[in-house]
Amino acid sequence: MLGGAEGSPELNVVVLNMYYEMLRNRKDRYIIWQTGTESFSEMESLVRGHRLLFLPPFLHELEIAYAAADVVVS
Repeated sequence: MLGGAEGSPELNVVVLNMYYEMLRNRKDRYIIWQTGTESFSEMESLVRGHRLLFLPPFLHELEIAYAAADVVVS
């Protein structure tokens, strides 16, 4: 999930809701979620410690994330 370098507050809210539904009910999904620098602390505090979630403020090597992804939301 990508919202640009600064992030997208609207996209982060959508992903947060999806996170609760998908990762809490399904154990066969992994989410790479770039929050953007502005929203990182808030989002990280809400989802801290989930083993099926990688939550960086910014991805410097997008090609690696793209290679690992089945779906990209940007």
